[in-house]
Amino acid sequence: RRIGFQFGVGDTLAFTCFQGYRLEGATKLTCLGGGRRVWSAPLPRNDDDVMMMVMMVMMVMMVMVMMMMAMMMAVVVTVVVV
Repeated sequence: RRIGFQFGVGDTLAFTCFQGYRLEGATKLTCLGGGRRVWSAPLPRNDDDVMMMVMMVMMVMMVMVMMMMAMMMAVVVTVVVV
């Protein structure tokens, strides 16, 4: 949420996220001045923790499937060779 559009040198902005999101970057930025209003850090962004968790679970499942397939191939090769 942003309140106001004019910032002076030394003004500080504080950033927060809604529940379920994680702030990635600085929680506070300070206006350092300059012609285009230089800030003390890049703008932070919100990261969706739930989406990250879903992606991690999917990656783990994919690795498990790949391991099971590798084990099945090893069994087939062993049966054919013997």
